Amino acid sequence: MDTFAGSLDLFPLEQVVGLIAGSGKRGVLKVDNPRLTGRIFVADGGITFATTRDHETRANAASAESDRRARRLREDPTLADADAIEQQIVEVFVRLMRDRQGDFSFVPGVGSPFSGDGGAETVHAVDHVFAQAERHIEQWRRIETLVPDATTPFQVAPQLPADKFEVTLDARKWLFLAAIGDGSSVDDVADRLGIFEYPAAMQVAELVREGLLVPVEDAVPAAEPQMLVRTSFRPAPAGTAPGGEDVGPLPGEAEEPSGGTGGTGSIGPQVEPPDAP
Repeated sequence: MDTFAGSLDLFPLEQVVGLIAGSGKRGVLKVDNPRLTGRIFVADGGITFATTRDHETRANAASAESDRRARRLREDPTLADADAIEQQIVEVFVRLMRDRQGDFSFVPGVGSPFSGDGGAETVHAVDHVFAQAERHIEQWRRIETLVPDATTPFQVAPQLPADKFEVTLDARKWLFLAAIGDGSSVDDVADRLGIFEYPAAMQVAELVREGLLVPVEDAVPAAEPQMLVRTSFRPAPAGTAPGGEDVGPLPGEAEEPSGGTGGTGSIGPQVEPPDAP
């Protein structure tokens, strides 16, 4: 298998990668389709790395992967480095498999950008990677019913849906709403928060489903200001001095009742209490 090239119109990517990995060869499979270029590194019967960066050298590939691992680990600190690399590999396969067209060529003897680091490369099973990619592709079909593509700008809905009086947000949703601001896409949010496209799209789609985000062109201004934002995201209780001394409620601010969650906020119309009899 010193020379292996062809078209994905005739040979699906799953077959091509499976055949190369099954041969036990070390090398890189280059895949070119109309939208992007992918490089899949194989060794010891599995996949060691994948990227869609064009004209990537070993040095900047290692730097890029280091950045991606750091971003993925910031999103979920419980992940090991191998899990973060697998996440990138799966995302590359999703991008290549969604088009299912293009040309491929295999260059034997080429190691991944990390093969010369002195440590053992983690080999990811081909069947497992493809199963994960297929699962993500199926989920993308659901996401696209709410988020057409990763470049569509969204903004926070000017008012709550008619059937909602109040919405409770956890810290993660609050973070995404803040990242969206007055107009951002999934790509923008992923870059801003330092995460991969797939988890960014998942959360944006969920917020669209809940009516908290709308496409920028569909936004309708509220008839009158009616939104009250109540949050408990504070580094310290209200009225606490920088040194930790309790100085009581701030002027014009009532004390918060005890028993709050401390990790959620709520958005809803402000309702004034009735006058006392």
